[in-house]
Amino acid sequence: MPVINEYPDYRPEDDGYLALIEPADVDRVLGNLDMPWRLSEVPFEGFTVAGGNFHAVYLANNQFALGFLIPDAAWLPGEVRRVLEEVRGILGATD
Repeated sequence: MPVINEYPDYRPEDDGYLALIEPADVDRVLGNLDMPWRLSEVPFEGFTVAGGNFHAVYLANNQFALGFLIPDAAWLPGEVRRVLEEVRGILGATD
């Protein structure tokens, strides 16, 4: 059973979406997500690492969030990794 079935009140249009980042997404403006930024410019609030992926979160307001599932793959530019490490440093995260 998909995990989303455990959250019957979840409405993506109200609560937020999860976007899978693919190689073509890393160096373009994310206009299809209604965002004026490239991936390396998104003001992420935080992220976790699980299963070989970064799960980064952008909070648009107090309720709506966009989650980004970013594979930790060879095609991921160093610039994006640097931004995630900066967020990690700001949050004081440790391994």
